[in-house]
Amino acid sequence: MQFITKQLFDDIIQMCEKIYNVRQAHSRITTKKPNPNYDNLVKIPLIDPLKKKHRCNRELITEIGGQWLKKKYPSLSNSWASTILTQGTAKSYTWFTFFKTYSSKDSPKSSYSPQLYILFNRFGVRFGFGFGDHIKDQTILSLLSDSSFHKAIYDVIKKNKFLKFYSNIIGGEEGLRKTDEIAINSVSDISNNLSKDSAIVAYFSSGKIPLDIKDVVENIFDQLLPIFQTATSSSAHIPISNNDDLFIDEDIVSQIVDSLQTKKNIILTGPPGVGKTFVAEKLAERLKEFTDSNKVEIQKVQFHQSYSYEDFIQGYRPNQNGSGFYL
Repeated sequence: MQFITKQLFDDIIQMCEKIYNVRQAHSRITTKKPNPNYDNLVKIPLIDPLKKKHRCNRELITEIGGQWLKKKYPSLSNSWASTILTQGTAKSYTWFTFFKTYSSKDSPKSSYSPQLYILFNRFGVRFGFGFGDHIKDQTILSLLSDSSFHKAIYDVIKKNKFLKFYSNIIGGEEGLRKTDEIAINSVSDISNNLSKDSAIVAYFSSGKIPLDIKDVVENIFDQLLPIFQTATSSSAHIPISNNDDLFIDEDIVSQIVDSLQTKKNIILTGPPGVGKTFVAEKLAERLKEFTDSNKVEIQKVQFHQSYSYEDFIQGYRPNQNGSGFYL
């Protein structure tokens, strides 16, 4: 992969900085056609020249992921490239990540999974291991208190001079804060600070990319791969996307699923005919796919004004002969 060079990394970082400046000077730059602001301010002067310079047919982060990392790590089959042109707007950061592979026909958001990733923004590039923003699965979260997992992280950090432990990683458009970096001198430093907001990453600021950056990234990914595999080996979280024709915002779908995983019940409210039953049935069907379907039965119960409190909350009623209770 001859195009994976220090110059490529420098160019992507500079492009992110220029896009950030454009976004500051102009209103939200959408990629929806027609939009002369996007074409004239971002695509033509910033993105297209870099694609031509590095002989890429697609955005650079897609080439980095597809032509380099996915070929280097073929066993990590589930991945995603978050390009500059994502979600209808031109962002000033871009990243590629490996995450948990599922058997479901629909790929989940990477934010529900532990990640092995590389991210560029106007401050520099960072790459390493972290947890997705929306992880709720208790199997994954239990690793946060697992001493053997702490020891594995400690060993990796001590072996690589570039790896740092951060107690909190902020948004992709922002740089890393020095105050979030934790000095690691013993396993207890990991145990006392590890959370789902933590990350183990290497970071190079703009202008300080090493000449052997390709080897550095591969070496760190090689060392973090066992950590990533441990974190994803028994994950059982439940990703549900809006590909189910729910006709509601995907963030709301995520909130519903998160509530179900933590509280085990939800209440959908609204006037008749707005689709409450439809949404509930769709969610139940998709949730069943990620459980032991032989042990799960989906039932619908319709509330009626003549039903009593005991029918639905406690479930017990006294026998007429006074001999006890029945369901």
